[in-house]
Amino acid sequence: MTTEWIELSDLQAVALAQKEYWEIEYYRRMFDKEDGWWAWGGVIWSENIKYRGRPAQPKMKKVKMLCYTNEITIDWKNESLEVDEDLWIRVPSQDIEIEVPDNE
Repeated sequence: MTTEWIELSDLQAVALAQKEYWEIEYYRRMFDKEDGWWAWGGVIWSENIKYRGRPAQPKMKKVKMLCYTNEITIDWKNESLEVDEDLWIRVPSQDIEIEVPDNE
């Protein structure tokens, strides 16, 4: 999945992106803060405003992966999985957290 932003050069491009549930942002000039990109709420269009979009990004969640060894290899297993402790030795110092798509 692409995370690159694509310029949306006209109203038709913005409308098509919105129909496809893309994330859309517009460039906003700020007089009291630094200029920047802001989430577009779908309520304004002007040919003088820059718009960009990208396909909707999946919602992510953090999962803790517990580290185990069997003295031959090191494996990481999701903390929700059962592990045969007769075969695997826990190595808590090597536990990690990873981000995965949240498919709920």
